Amino acid sequence: MIFEWDETKNRTNIKMTISKKRIKQIQEIKDEDIDFSDIQELDIEFFKKAEIKLPENKKTISIRLDNDVMEWFKTNYQRGYQTRINSLLKAYVIAQNEISASKAVTKMKVKKNFRKKV
Repeated sequence: MIFEWDETKNRTNIKMTISKKRIKQIQEIKDEDIDFSDIQELDIEFFKKAEIKLPENKKTISIRLDNDVMEWFKTNYQRGYQTRINSLLKAYVIAQNEISASKAVTKMKVKKNFRKKV
């Protein structure tokens, strides 16, 4: 398999590397000769528990960015530059939340140790 980033669609494309000979062999396999024993059947219980995962809603905003920052994103990503900016901001938020959680745990440990000493 070959993975390539598609700037126009802002996603990764997967290209299968399979020979024409192998494709022909696969196409010639009869349905009754295919072994499905390792594939779990999907019954009504599966669909009762299944959830539809929709993409997160995005909010349209106006933001002021330095010209050089905007040009860099537009030059490097053309289409999808706003998605890249969003991804970077999201990664920053996640990192900050992890730092805050780590600080909170450390603070709790300090308080707990202080109480033990008093």
